[in-house]
Amino acid sequence: MAGMRRLWRLRGLPNIELQAPYIRSAANRWTDSLSRRMDLGNWRLDSHWFESADTRWSPRTVDQLFASEISAQLRWYYYAVWHGPGSEGVDTLAYDRRKENNWVNKPRAILGMV
Repeated sequence: MAGMRRLWRLRGLPNIELQAPYIRSAANRWTDSLSRRMDLGNWRLDSHWFESADTRWSPRTVDQLFASEISAQLRWYYYAVWHGPGSEGVDTLAYDRRKENNWVNKPRAILGMV
């Protein structure tokens, strides 16, 4: 993962061009299987309803717990599963967020448990 972070930082440097070679699926089964998984828990509330809640209960400062680069509603977010581009960290419960006004959007799979 550290290598991926270094590559992610390099992409913005001048005169740096990153190219990835094509690898056939048959020669790259593990990575290919990861790319075909569907993340059914990665969803977000419609922007209209999020903005309405954000206005009603004061602006949120961090999108916490279940956000990803696809579902985050705010600039600052923490991802519960793995580090993604733009995420502030993984395992949001390890951070002290008492001074933050948190937004938490639960995955559909656990909505019935709440």
